[in-house]
Amino acid sequence: MRCSTLFCLALLSVSSVLAAPVAEFLARPVRYDNHKLVQLKRSDEAFDFVKKNNLDIWHQSSDVLHIHASPVALESLSVFEPEVLIENIQESIDQETKTLKQATLAKRAVDDTTWFQNYHTFTDIVQWLKNLSQKYPDLVTLVPSIGKTTLGKDIPVVRITSKNGVAKKKFWFQGLQHAREWIATTTMQFVADGLASGYATDSGVKKILDEAEIIIIPVSNPDGYEYTWNNDRLWRKNRRNNGNGSYGVDTNRNWPDHWNKGGSSTNPRDDTYMGPSAASEPEVKALMNYYFQQTGIVGAIDYHSYSELIMWPYGWTYTDPTTVAPYTALAKNMKSAIRSVNPNEQYVPQQISDLYIASGNAADWFYSDEVLKKQKFRSTSLTVELSPKQNYPGFVLPPQNIIPVGKQTFASIKVFITSVLANPINT
Repeated sequence: MRCSTLFCLALLSVSSVLAAPVAEFLARPVRYDNHKLVQLKRSDEAFDFVKKNNLDIWHQSSDVLHIHASPVALESLSVFEPEVLIENIQESIDQETKTLKQATLAKRAVDDTTWFQNYHTFTDIVQWLKNLSQKYPDLVTLVPSIGKTTLGKDIPVVRITSKNGVAKKKFWFQGLQHAREWIATTTMQFVADGLASGYATDSGVKKILDEAEIIIIPVSNPDGYEYTWNNDRLWRKNRRNNGNGSYGVDTNRNWPDHWNKGGSSTNPRDDTYMGPSAASEPEVKALMNYYFQQTGIVGAIDYHSYSELIMWPYGWTYTDPTTVAPYTALAKNMKSAIRSVNPNEQYVPQQISDLYIASGNAADWFYSDEVLKKQKFRSTSLTVELSPKQNYPGFVLPPQNIIPVGKQTFASIKVFITSVLANPINT
């Protein structure tokens, strides 16, 4: 069919509007062709080799290490008899990119009926949060910015509560400190939507919002997250210019509680680079400042992926906290809630340092002496590693997992809130 010049120009104009976001956010120059995800049996020798050579650890436990290995790195790992879990990481990224392009071209509008069918850009997430606050004005308040990132982006927050009740306890849920862990931000969005939409129909949600206020930070690292869309899907850190040709600080090694006490790096090129000083990063400062602006937060969870773990402090030491028994009981109850939604999930309750030493993490700070001094009590604090458990597809989790992971996490968050309201772990 032939068309007039004006009509063809109009079609071209519309196509350009739709295609521009795809070109802008998905034309990533960093590729991982023939890179593999391999599993090593954990040993001191293997772990030391991986750390010495600054290899990318995707998952670790007491038994195994999952290593992202380039062809050159794979050859050097041969002595440890690696088992290949993902044959070509770039193929997983390419498939995800194809799905994102198709979804973006099919429907650019922010539509809450299809929202959880795919991942979304930071710009679209901000618009979705605005829409949520407009849809539920009596429940949801959008705080457009609690502070600026390294590159000057706003860090948005939503606060969710009902108009019933007074002197409410507060809860804090944050996701996506690590930019490549996309399922963490979609899960925070799913929880926000579940609380707002469930108030009128779910008696448990109504009770929660009548007694508590929920503060949700879906994207704690906007610069890094945007970078995973337009440059490098597997980027982890923020985007600080370290001044030596390297970029980024691991914000979950930058919190000031027991900073630089192990499990982090002084090398700016490492994925676990702790930063030049405690709380040096604008993102961490913004989160801390807003945390302390509250009248008192009784419970806080920092969400990551992957490994399916529910973890309590401490990360900086192997020593158990005196509250290990109530933390264990709480984590087991959350696991039961998850398994009530999906019996196949295998979340493991444990202390953070049972996974590895990780000083300067957010969960330790929520439970720290600094918070105790400011609030007069500690916040009941957890780190949760979301799906998958161990194997394929790692960080590049297909979007069909968004709703299942969201549902089971929402169930566990409701247990967390009701448990902490009744029996806070705050000493």
